[in-house]
Amino acid sequence: MNEEIKTEDRQHVRIYFENPIVIYQITQSQSGNVFMIDRIKILGKSKDISMGGIRAELANAASLSKYMKLNFELKKNGPLEIYTERIWEKAELCGLRFIQPDNNISKQISNYVSHP
Repeated sequence: MNEEIKTEDRQHVRIYFENPIVIYQITQSQSGNVFMIDRIKILGKSKDISMGGIRAELANAASLSKYMKLNFELKKNGPLEIYTERIWEKAELCGLRFIQPDNNISKQISNYVSHP
């Protein structure tokens, strides 16, 4: 059962969310004008989710690029694809902030967080 994670400094309510995730790293070209998505899958597991992002457990979180494409599934909603920014890492854990999800994805995450 999902439970709300209570912390005083959070901008968004977080709930437990342990599901498999797939990450594709994004690299920037030397010119800085082109972003390329790596084809190599990095497998991990989410730990919690909020409207703002996800906490993930990965083999080596510190070696990830700053930006990533994240694929995961919400209960009953099917697969989601969202772009993220790594904002912190510690050992195998990292915080991934969602980058401007479209309205449909935002609504699905909001519904899940509100009614797990």
